[in-house]
Amino acid sequence: MVSRPLLLRKEAGGGEPVRDYQLFLAWKNMTPVAGMVAVGTVLTALSVVAGWASVAPKYRRFRIRTSVSDTFGPYKFIRIALNGALSVGLYVVSIIAGDGILYHAGGTTILRVCAETLGVLLLYDCMYYFMHRALHVRILMKLIHGLHHRVRFAEAMDGLYVHPAEMIAGMALLFAAMAILGPVSTPSLLLVVFLHSVANIATHTNLVLPHPVFAIANFWAIRHDHHHASHRNANFASIFPVWDLMFRTYK
Repeated sequence: MVSRPLLLRKEAGGGEPVRDYQLFLAWKNMTPVAGMVAVGTVLTALSVVAGWASVAPKYRRFRIRTSVSDTFGPYKFIRIALNGALSVGLYVVSIIAGDGILYHAGGTTILRVCAETLGVLLLYDCMYYFMHRALHVRILMKLIHGLHHRVRFAEAMDGLYVHPAEMIAGMALLFAAMAILGPVSTPSLLLVVFLHSVANIATHTNLVLPHPVFAIANFWAIRHDHHHASHRNANFASIFPVWDLMFRTYK
């Protein structure tokens, strides 16, 4: 690949290299876009499957609590769809405006991707812990977070059944973690988005599946079900239990 400084020197001389530099920028910017489309496609499929499993009679025996689902009517699904569109829009903005701030298109290694992904998710989850705990203050619960807690028996898509302000704030924390520790590589960006979304889906499935491959998903689902069912002032972290353990809010 031709370096940017060399391309800039050629551009100053005029002629064909200007078009070469424009093609180089287009290729560089398409890489995270194509990756985000691929991640989004996989997550959509996973959401559909998990959503079906959450309510399918076939998996009823695996539910953490077997009471009937909450009844909200079409309003709930409209809100979920709108928040889904909002999250997609925010990710698009992050790709367009975040080059050099949230992520970079340079080279990386597997070890670096793992370190960046773990670091971003840990920092995000720490910040989310305090945001979630603040949302349980009476006024914020009434105005914002109470909407999500109308759900008593979670289903896979209920992670999107939140107030738009909570959706924006949560994603802002994720982007802030990338900016603080980054810019991270493009593969790290995509892996962070994927794992964050998988955790959000698994947390709300209300399912415990009897296979070791689902051990982490089962842990997330059980812990968050306790939060919705009876321990509203506990289990505030989204991904890692360390923050609840550290601040004595783990149940």
